[in-house]
Amino acid sequence: MLASGTDILCFQETQHATIKPADFQTVVTSGKGHGQLIAVRKGIKFREFDVTRWYSDNLHVIAVELSQQPVRNIDNVYACNRSMKEQDWMILNDMQTTLPGATMLCGDSDARGKLWGNTNTNPQGETLEDLSDRCYLTCINDGKITRRASRQGDSDSIIDVAITHCLLLTDAPFRY
Repeated sequence: MLASGTDILCFQETQHATIKPADFQTVVTSGKGHGQLIAVRKGIKFREFDVTRWYSDNLHVIAVELSQQPVRNIDNVYACNRSMKEQDWMILNDMQTTLPGATMLCGDSDARGKLWGNTNTNPQGETLEDLSDRCYLTCINDGKITRRASRQGDSDSIIDVAITHCLLLTDAPFRY
């Protein structure tokens, strides 16, 4: 059951399963990689946005453009584990500076960063933190765990993040 007030759902690693939450419109999906999905609540006007120019083997992306909303673009990002380099992360900045209107980047970063509540930082997290500083991006997570460890030796982490430009935070309230 979803919390009331959830308007946009972004899933990664769907394994191409088809789901359609109640009270949501037809979902936008990706048939590439491990699969991604964006669901938009009924009553919110949107269209699928072509972001194929930013899609790579390391960074999987799908997006929707919203009408008459504080955020215009929702980009669902899946960063392949341990493969992201600085130039791959810079694609996020290119997206948020190129797309018209305010952009929210969210998804599975596989990046542990202390800036968004992890107890330690991995190389992917360090690079994403550096990008955030250079490009005026900020993580809006609340510090809650987003991935529970399932294997011995792993630890709980916050690798699912929502990132936006710092200026957007003054325009719209968010919950992630």
